[in-house]
Amino acid sequence: MIHTRFLRGAVAAIALTAAAALPAGAETLKFAHWVPPAHTLTASTIEPLQAAVADSGLEIEVYPGG
Repeated sequence: MIHTRFLRGAVAAIALTAAAALPAGAETLKFAHWVPPAHTLTASTIEPLQAAVADSGLEIEVYPGG
């Protein structure tokens, strides 16, 4: 079983890596994952990540699995 702390770290690392690879003018980061929208991973990790990067001018567009 994968722990939530590991998943949070993995999601944060992916987001930071993707954000670093963006061109200077980019404002939207597209993020696809394997869990459905009602999964606890969305509420516990992805939504706080969206709120954290919103202050920097980035927006994370989420494409959940199904």
